Amino acid sequence: MIVPQEAYPAYLGLDLPAAKSDLFRYCVLFTHGGLWADIDTLPARQSLSPGMDFPASR
Repeated sequence: MIVPQEAYPAYLGLDLPAAKSDLFRYCVLFTHGGLWADIDTLPARQSLSPGMDFPASR
């Protein structure tokens, strides 16, 4: 289940499809971790120097 049972009433209470999509994405990120960026999202600056690793943990 992508949307946890605890979040389902909130999902049903949302009227706008965009709000439902946002909640869905938040649930995926909460469950699996990661980063979400829309296609029109640009970085404000380069965060990693060339050759640097990006360590992450869960």
